[in-house]
Amino acid sequence: MTNVNETTSDTEVMAPAQPDRYVFVWRTNSWAGFQTQLARTLKERFGIKSVLFRYNATGGPSTKLFEFDPDDFTEIIDLDQEMTPRPVAELPAGQEIYDRAIALERQLGRPLNDILRTDRHFGIGFVSGASFMRSKLGHNTNHAQCLDMMVRINARVQPLLEKYQPITILGSPGTLAQSMLIASAESMDIPMRRLVSARQGKKCYWSEDWASTPLGLHQAYEKHFNRLKAELPVDGADLDSEENAAMPPKPYTAELTLRAFRGRSTLKFLAKWFYQISRTEFGKRVRGQSFRYGNYLFRDRLKHGLQRWMWRRQTLREPRVFSELPTDLPFVFYPLHIEPESTLFTEAQSADHQLAHIDMMVKTLPAGWHLIVKEHFAATANRPPGFWERINGYPNVIVAATLENAEAIAQRSKAVATVNGTLGLQAAMVGHPTITFFPEFQALCAPHVQLATSYRETREAFVRIRDNELPARSIGLIAGRAFAAATEDATFFVNDAGMLSGVAANSPAAEKAEVENLAQTLMDSLHVGVLSDQDQGAVRQPA
Repeated sequence: MTNVNETTSDTEVMAPAQPDRYVFVWRTNSWAGFQTQLARTLKERFGIKSVLFRYNATGGPSTKLFEFDPDDFTEIIDLDQEMTPRPVAELPAGQEIYDRAIALERQLGRPLNDILRTDRHFGIGFVSGASFMRSKLGHNTNHAQCLDMMVRINARVQPLLEKYQPITILGSPGTLAQSMLIASAESMDIPMRRLVSARQGKKCYWSEDWASTPLGLHQAYEKHFNRLKAELPVDGADLDSEENAAMPPKPYTAELTLRAFRGRSTLKFLAKWFYQISRTEFGKRVRGQSFRYGNYLFRDRLKHGLQRWMWRRQTLREPRVFSELPTDLPFVFYPLHIEPESTLFTEAQSADHQLAHIDMMVKTLPAGWHLIVKEHFAATANRPPGFWERINGYPNVIVAATLENAEAIAQRSKAVATVNGTLGLQAAMVGHPTITFFPEFQALCAPHVQLATSYRETREAFVRIRDNELPARSIGLIAGRAFAAATEDATFFVNDAGMLSGVAANSPAAEKAEVENLAQTLMDSLHVGVLSDQDQGAVRQPA
């Protein structure tokens, strides 16, 4: 006979079993210092289990340096086979591969070429503003092979998505496999969470889209803008000082790059770099890892490194131009983006041809105005043949020295033009007229920021600036302040070098408090609560 009291007591003690919840995590170099720690924290504090994706078994973080523990993951998925192009002779015959690719596009709701363009190995041919190194795998892989890889990656990850039904994908579109995983998940209404290094200070934020927009940015902007506008004095006089218009400082990582510029131009640096890459290449060949995804042709690496070193030395000798210009010269400032770089080929795919933007601007500038173009001091590759010859051929273009103060040039300009650059955001934050060619530019919510996606729109934007048809200076300033405050709301302080720079290098494992804050902000963005103390104890208890 059943003991009713005993049954009731058992029912009270044993809560109904909850279904397991998962996150899919992509193994990236910048996450090495907290890959295991984050998985452990998500499980212990929130009851969320992690499934790790990587290219191959040799691509994991160091167990010694980063305390990486495979046991913190429910499963580890290697995609080495899917990321290796099949020989052309083994591809499906005739039209079949293209039919499969079109079917996959319909399933994902995203062009496969957009996914391919995020990969700097297989998609580097889409980059128009750089002469980059050739990939060991990508340089002799044709388009049909790339489409076949995407079909095979989707066939591998889709059953896993259906099996685990993760609440999010932790990663960023930046390689073929990552982008395919995210696109496949999004087609099943599974959101992405991307950890992004902020443009100001030692901070990061979470984003849910391919454009890296901070979560809640535009809602927070509207709130701050309405508040500041209500507080605006009638004459707005206190907003017109030079101090209020000062540009924000460079991002933390940009400051590090600039400070290291001269040191990376020495013979000592060149010799050390040559030794390191030669030793690394020798080790990979001995271990049979030389022709895996992520590696470049060795001769290309040597040539590329020498070109970059010579460019830095030449840059140090460039004569300053801006300080010699008449102070009343009207001009628009266009600082070039680094290429290849995710801010263009992943985040701003609809506006990634910088020569096209320059061509539209120089032909639509008001009479007597000039366009100042400046190379990025952190450029990672030479521009393609003919790039600078074309720019220097325009009669109303001035090329500034690479190391000239970009913020000073921007402050004196009639407007800053950008695709998706930091200086464009800095200009927007101080109410300076800004033009963007990218429809998802973060600061486009501000009234003094204009979108120009065509020749006509570019001309109209310049006319509005020339004729002072933009909102009053005071409105631009409070809009800039509102945007800066909204950006601040979306970010959190970070001290881990890997999180900030995107390269873990030899940094130690991230501190516990920082990992816990990372987990908390992630779960807050997904509206997931913390487990009770009793449940946390049960999770920690060994099986």
